[in-house]
Amino acid sequence: MNTSIKRTGQSALRETKLTKTVETTSLDLEKSRRNLLLGIITFLVVAMVLGSIIFYLKLRNSKAKTQNIITEQKLLRTQMTPHFIFNSLSVLQGMILNKEESKSVNYLSKFSKLLRITLENSRDKTVLLSQELEAVENYLNLQNIENEKITFQLYIENTIETNTIKVPPMLIQPFVENAIEHAFKIQKENCVIEIKLTLVDSKLICVILDNGMGIDSSERNSNQNKKSLATKITKERLDYLSKDFKMDASISIEDRSKYNAQGTQVTIQMPYSKIVL
Repeated sequence: MNTSIKRTGQSALRETKLTKTVETTSLDLEKSRRNLLLGIITFLVVAMVLGSIIFYLKLRNSKAKTQNIITEQKLLRTQMTPHFIFNSLSVLQGMILNKEESKSVNYLSKFSKLLRITLENSRDKTVLLSQELEAVENYLNLQNIENEKITFQLYIENTIETNTIKVPPMLIQPFVENAIEHAFKIQKENCVIEIKLTLVDSKLICVILDNGMGIDSSERNSNQNKKSLATKITKERLDYLSKDFKMDASISIEDRSKYNAQGTQVTIQMPYSKIVL
């Protein structure tokens, strides 16, 4: 009997120890689950905070880049306007020194009108294509007061509506200026400048042609290290505009002798936007 009681006591003791072990294990498991849950929550919170910080920094960096592009474009445009003014005033000075009073008064009147258009256009990021072409035509009319030797021809594809397309200002005129200043130095008559606008696979292409001496001859007769300010500025602008408009923008300048013709060909792929009516 004593042996039976002893065995029962040992059994109860083992049961108690087992119960305690199970309870301890359960508490440990519960604690591990709680720690794991807290760890996951902490990880998610930290990840969300870091993600928000990274997103904010990227957004701020993107805005800063966009603002920098806009600022650079404004600076480049403001460089172009003084260049145009200087050239025009040089012509006016020549007329005054030659005592061509009537011609200088007429020139000054047209120059004032063109200057107003140029300043208005250069203030805006984009202008109507019709406004840009009007400025070019006014510039050529102004130049013809001086020598009356240049014929201007404009070809616009039927699919292009100039009053619904907006383009960056002062992209075409600099190359018209270049043609007048460099292409026709020797040529005294039959001077032709053509501007052709086409849409090719939704790309707005502007081709500026002249029948002057050609860029190869022009470079041989001048300092080859001296780059045209207009060309340099326009290439820089197109780099920025390409990113800003999120479309390709480029320029190429070729001697037309490669096409069995005379003169220079400037091809500009212009970034643009459409007005939704």
